[in-house]
Amino acid sequence: MLSAAEFKRQFFDESNDLRRIKLSIREEHFSIWTRTNPSNLGPEFLAPILELPDDYPTRRAPRKSGEPGDMDVIILQYEYREFGSVLPIYLKGYFKYDGGLDVEFDIQSLKKDTPLRIVKGGNLK
Repeated sequence: MLSAAEFKRQFFDESNDLRRIKLSIREEHFSIWTRTNPSNLGPEFLAPILELPDDYPTRRAPRKSGEPGDMDVIILQYEYREFGSVLPIYLKGYFKYDGGLDVEFDIQSLKKDTPLRIVKGGNLK
């Protein structure tokens, strides 16, 4: 595990949102909101993100809730595969900054999604 200072340095040196998300997952600098209806999936469903290519598409939208941090949420749709089954996953979260000292990926939604529709050019539909 990286020190907090080294994590923060690497985080701000990363070139895109997906690379920052991967770093946050690898170094366990993330949290998943606790929801009861519908409930969020567990952290094991984040594992496929680490295998995605760095240019895998993400998108941003204005954030409406949460603690201080980025003004946008990052939306990522991907597939979780296990035992021959494919489960499409929808993830929505933002980068939270705790007084500028700590950085964390705050996951608001981690749930089953409708099947992915990726159109020519790699854009999500």
